[in-house]
Amino acid sequence: MTSERWEQIDQLFHAALAYEPSQRADFLTTACAGDEPLRLEVESLISAHQQGNSFIETPAGDVAAELLNADEFPCTPGEHETEHDDIQPEISKPANAYQAYQLSRYYFHKVSFPDLIKSRVWLEEAVRLDPDFAPAHAALAEQRLMEAITGLHAPPESFPKAKEALRRASELNPDSTEFYATAGFVDLICDWNFEGAEWNLRKSLELNPYHVFAYKYLGEVLMFQLRSDEAETYLRRAVEMEPLGLHSGIILTIAYFLAQNYQKVIEECEKFLVVYPRFVVAMSYRCWALEQTGRAAEAVDEYEKILREPGGEIARRWIGYAYALVGDREKALETARQLDAERSQHYLSPTHQALLYAALSETEKAFSYLEQGLGDVTRGCSGLPPTHALTSCVRIRALMNW
Repeated sequence: MTSERWEQIDQLFHAALAYEPSQRADFLTTACAGDEPLRLEVESLISAHQQGNSFIETPAGDVAAELLNADEFPCTPGEHETEHDDIQPEISKPANAYQAYQLSRYYFHKVSFPDLIKSRVWLEEAVRLDPDFAPAHAALAEQRLMEAITGLHAPPESFPKAKEALRRASELNPDSTEFYATAGFVDLICDWNFEGAEWNLRKSLELNPYHVFAYKYLGEVLMFQLRSDEAETYLRRAVEMEPLGLHSGIILTIAYFLAQNYQKVIEECEKFLVVYPRFVVAMSYRCWALEQTGRAAEAVDEYEKILREPGGEIARRWIGYAYALVGDREKALETARQLDAERSQHYLSPTHQALLYAALSETEKAFSYLEQGLGDVTRGCSGLPPTHALTSCVRIRALMNW
């Protein structure tokens, strides 16, 4: 399912909440215009939201277990793929803001569009239950940034909301580990402020040396500065603290890529794929490494397989670069046209086209797209793998502040 589709679901979900419950069915009938799968997705989110508003009558743990066993989004790793599928996690009843917040953190870690939306649903429920619960406001800031990174919403829309949530968290508890960790993430993604980000994240770890998000975000700060050994130390620590989480492992994989340790990228992706064979993000990142090790033709074959997977359309963002590497200019340009069409429908970072045209040696066109991406303030969420050819280019290093 595309990010455009999930943005449509998200918009209809929030529009439906503005209506009285008795009016929502009529609204959805009109708004969905016969698109029954769309209506069902929106109704599922409304149901989760309503159950979040009636914890006394309906234990939200039951709701969460039902959601976990639903075939929500094939891009979500591990769904119905192990011999332990019938084991349901025990989730405490979210009877207060803290427990709703914890449930949102669970969904936040699942790395998919629908889970990001559900994460926000539970965060908003936490704020409803306790408007002065500072960690929920800090998490909302992280949520907004992740929605921009994944393309669920455009950075110019998400970044101000992230900063406003952080401001509210600061008003409520300016000296907490959650606040400092989120402030560091905001510094990195919104402002590319390495110094401020690092200070905030180290302050977070000073207050709580077991805060996994601070380790992960500090690893990202170091990673983007190409401080590879330091980045690996902090990201490995995050993975050790949360071995079943996906975020830290994925960022560690990107860190190896930026360090040009392509064999490590392949190894880390293959670890994911042993457990989650259809995890298209890991499949795609493995292709990044294949491209950089002279195996571009193999990467093309793998990308084409990914595109046939449910949720695999994300690979279109990178396959054009692989086509260019193997000399298939026609397919590369056709991919560029498809990306332009996708950008006309929903937000997609133009840096994907920048990489494609760089590989075609169309330098000015590549810089035109890259400058558009930086104009969107997307340095931290460009989706652009800085290959050796890019990182060795003085003009690009100056533009990207590498």
